[in-house]
Amino acid sequence: MNDNKRIAKNTLILYIRMLIIMGISIFTSRILLKALGVEDYGIYNVVGSAISLFTFLSTCLTPVTHRYLSVEIGRGNSEQLNRIFNISITIHLVIALFIVLMCESLGIWLLKYKLVIPSDRLYAANWCFQLSLLGMFLSIISVPYNALIISHEKMNVFACISFVDVILKLIICYLVISVSIDKLITYAALIVIIQLIDQSLYWIYCRRHFPESHFRFYPYEPLYKEMLGMVSWGLFAHVPYVVNMSLQNILLNVFFTPVVNAARGIALQVSTAIQQFGGNFQTSVTPQIIKSYAVDDIARTHSLIINSSRFTIYLLYIISLPVYLRMDEILSIWLVEVPEYTSSFIRISLLGGLVVCLQNPITIGIRAQGAIKYPFLWSGVVSLLNIPVCYMFLHLGYSPICVFVIQIIVEIIVVFVRIYYAKILIRLSVIEYVKKSIVYPMSVIIIASILPVIWVMYFDNIFSNVLSIVITAIISLFSSILFIWFIGLKSSERFMIMQTVNTKMRVLKINRH
Repeated sequence: MNDNKRIAKNTLILYIRMLIIMGISIFTSRILLKALGVEDYGIYNVVGSAISLFTFLSTCLTPVTHRYLSVEIGRGNSEQLNRIFNISITIHLVIALFIVLMCESLGIWLLKYKLVIPSDRLYAANWCFQLSLLGMFLSIISVPYNALIISHEKMNVFACISFVDVILKLIICYLVISVSIDKLITYAALIVIIQLIDQSLYWIYCRRHFPESHFRFYPYEPLYKEMLGMVSWGLFAHVPYVVNMSLQNILLNVFFTPVVNAARGIALQVSTAIQQFGGNFQTSVTPQIIKSYAVDDIARTHSLIINSSRFTIYLLYIISLPVYLRMDEILSIWLVEVPEYTSSFIRISLLGGLVVCLQNPITIGIRAQGAIKYPFLWSGVVSLLNIPVCYMFLHLGYSPICVFVIQIIVEIIVVFVRIYYAKILIRLSVIEYVKKSIVYPMSVIIIASILPVIWVMYFDNIFSNVLSIVITAIISLFSSILFIWFIGLKSSERFMIMQTVNTKMRVLKINRH
């Protein structure tokens, strides 16, 4: 199977995964909000943020692990692959233990003395914290196994384990409704059990299919220093992100109430689900970008980065537009009780998703090259401005919406910082990237939005909520696909898509007969 077909196959698998997961997750959110209530739902989100504040080391190590595994798979060096995997296991285990110790000291202090939690729910919040901490430990040590599966491009396995995860989470929501004991504690405990199941499935599959996954302790290797060196500079890119996401939630809790945290939690869940439309494609492309650079195919590396950014924007736009236009109606049908600011948070998060998707392919290219010191240092410096600026505006009395707006502005600056360093490190043309990956696709989606926007503004106020959503989705889908197909895609890309579809149709006909 050639590389382009492999990307197409893996992308298809990931999109099937995403559609199923998104559908179940949307329904799960409704059930969970009903089971816990707005207050406990907000507490769960803010407690999770307090823990994630301390997971920056793991966040930095994850892409490093992906990078090293993909490079060695591309080179076909099985001995070095085994060495890298086992070293990454050791490092993740040490980091997980270190984070647990930090959370048990600083995290508890934050929970008791800084977060705004009703006194009658403090006991439950503490249990939720401890259980979430255990779940975080399991998630961290599963990262090398997850990275190995993705680096081998076994997206069908990754998808299957994800299906198990999301179905189990749906089941426990119904269990929480039926129990008579504290629902917040029960939910946190059941989530831990699911994470243990996920970790077991990753471990069993890797042990059976990948010889390099058999653990062997290496007491000292230069790779420890090399990998941790990349992590140390990766801190400047990932620490600000983790800190921003966690402290934003904590700031909103300090200045407002857990209800606002609940609104933010719902908004992030929706935006994260929609960003998967782009993220799944980028997950498929990531190993190819790294492997192309590893064999010094710079032209293909550039092509993959540019096209990945462009296609990701189109994919996100197709699903985001009808959601953006009909957000209020969707929330009224989806949720029993809609927390204040939820609609505004979601709309701004969708816009932010378009910006974030531009970062990822460039970041992958920079990581493939390996010289991450300065691009991550300066993008981290820019990102660190987020929290003090947010605090200033909240202190001045601005609404919580300003937090999301500031986040987008910072992300835009970070994108251009990384484009600049991609030019230096991997010789990516700034003019070509901006023209093909930003200006052109943005122009296409602006034109494609005219018809749906006109419809929403002037012609659909006579319909019910459900009918308005359906008609808007149809018009948006028609307009998006029409303009992207004839304007947004090259003739060669249209030909390749048609050829792929025709091939699949012939295969289906043969199988039917």
